[in-house]
Amino acid sequence: MKLPTIIETEKLLSESEQRNPGAWIGHSKTTALCAKAIAEHCDNLDIDTAYIYVCIKKRYEKSD
Repeated sequence: MKLPTIIETEKLLSESEQRNPGAWIGHSKTTALCAKAIAEHCDNLDIDTAYIYVCIKKRYEKSD
C-alpha cells in the first residue's frame, strides 16, 4: 500500500467529514497532531508518517 501524502490525507478526511459530519474530525486532527509531536522525539519515527497513519485510522473508524 502506498502511503498518501499529507495533502491527500487531508482531502480524504474532508471527504469523510462531508459524508459523516461530527466532532470526530476535530478529534482526529488533534490526535494526529499529537502523534506528530511524539514522533518528533523518536529517532525511528517519521513525523509525517505518524500524522498520516493516525488520520487514516480515524477516517476508517468513522467511514460508512
